[in-house]
Order: sequence, then structure tokens, then C-alpha cells
Amino acid sequence: MQHFRFTTIKAIAILGLFICSKTVVGQELKTAYTFFDAGLAKYKAKEYDGAIAQFTKAIEMDPEFAIAYNNRALSKALLGNYKKAIADFDKATLLNKNLESAYYVRGLCNIALQEYEKAIKDFDSIIRLKPKMAEAYSYRAIAKSNINDYEGAVADYSKVILLDPENEDAYYFRGYLYSLMQKNRSAVADYDKAIKLNSSNVHAYLNRSLAKAKIKDKAGSDYDLNRAKEIDPKLTSAYLSKGVSALNIGQHNTGSMSAENAGKLAEAIAEKAILKYCE
Repeated sequence: MQHFRFTTIKAIAILGLFICSKTVVGQELKTAYTFFDAGLAKYKAKEYDGAIAQFTKAIEMDPEFAIAYNNRALSKALLGNYKKAIADFDKATLLNKNLESAYYVRGLCNIALQEYEKAIKDFDSIIRLKPKMAEAYSYRAIAKSNINDYEGAVADYSKVILLDPENEDAYYFRGYLYSLMQKNRSAVADYDKAIKLNSSNVHAYLNRSLAKAKIKDKAGSDYDLNRAKEIDPKLTSAYLSKGVSALNIGQHNTGSMSAENAGKLAEAIAEKAILKYCE
């Protein structure tokens, strides 16, 4: 999978700091926090089943413990139990409408489940809370592209580039969307920028080769294809054997892919993002 490198992402374990915002009254809440702390220790040790058990006990003691629902959801997401994680995120956001991580990871879970409209709403929510969070625009772009809202996805990638001008992936995937929209000169310009940031991006060379061919730049197209061969002969050979219309090698967008394969790619993207964010 060639999508985002997932840099600048925070560790969710820090969420334990939010506990300070809740007033402790009585022995029951103290016990809830005892279980919560035990769950957090299990979470940090990557013992997610154990973490779930401890967070569940905390919730039983305090049914309005929003962070406990949130962290139990994160644990479930890391185990691939996306539907159960979403149920806990729903409860967490009902109790605390400003839980950034709940919207963000629920959005990723919805991408994994191919619930793209729901994912878009989740990223809308996190963007309202954190309008400068580039990653949220990136994943909203994935969701939009999977419902064929290419214009919306391009707008989101443009926002990523505004926030992070060195984001190679945003240039690459915006270029790819331009290719799908038959805006080949714009596609070439974005592939140029992606390649400038990473001269070994074989997918950028392959797709720029095709975009250049469509604007009758045969010499440029041949150069890019030869450069791709130098970087990754095996991948380039596979690309050529499938024909230049097969643009989906290692990429998130559906293009001419089947719905099944598109779903698998979306799930893989979400899984990687969840791991990076939650760890």
C-alpha cells in the first residue's frame, strides 16, 4: 500500500490526561479510575483484550465515563473489531462531543467497513474541532474518492498541501484524481511535484507516463516509463502486462477496480492508520 506515511500523529495513550477534567466523588468513581488506570496499563502494553476487560469494569462503575468508552473503542479497533469499536465511539461522543480521537478513529473504522458517507461525517466533525489537522482532510479525501466525489477529494488534497506543502502523497493522489477526471496537464504538474519530493516514487512515474501520453508528449512518456523500469522492473513489468489502463497497483482509489478489491484496499489503509494513531 502506497498511501500516507502517517507522520505527525499523536499517541492515544496520552488520552489518560483527560481524566483530570472529571471531578472524583465517592468511592465508586475512585474504583472506576482504578480500573481505568489498569486498562491504560494494559493498553500501553498492547494487551488489548485485557485493556477491554478493565475499561469495561470502569464503565460498569461509572456508565458516563466517556474516556473509558473511547479507550475501549480504540482497543477494539486495534483488534479489528470495527463495528464494536464504532458502538463505543458512538457512546463516547454522546457523552463528550469534543472527543477528537473518537471522531477520527471512528472515521477510519467506517472507511474499513466501506461506510464512506459516515466516514465523511466523522472527518467533518474532527475538522470542525481541529481545522488544521492535515490527516483528517487526507482520509476524508479517500472517503470522497470512493463515492466518486473527485472534485471534493481534490479540494481536500489541496487543503492538505496548503497545510503541509511537503506532502508527497497529497500531490500524488491529487494528480491521480486529475488523471481520472481527464485533467492530464494538471495531473502531470502534480506528479512532477511528487517526484521532486521523492525521486523513487515509481507509481508517480508510471502514471505521469500515461498522462503525458494522453497529451501527446511521447518522449516524456517514454522517459518516465524507462525511469520506472530502473526503479522497480518487476512492478513496471506487471503494470505493462495489464495494460496502461490498469492504474490501481498499490493505490487507494477505485478506478477500474472491483468493489471488492476497492474495499480491501480501503480496509488496509484504515488498518495502517489506526495502528499509527493508536500506538
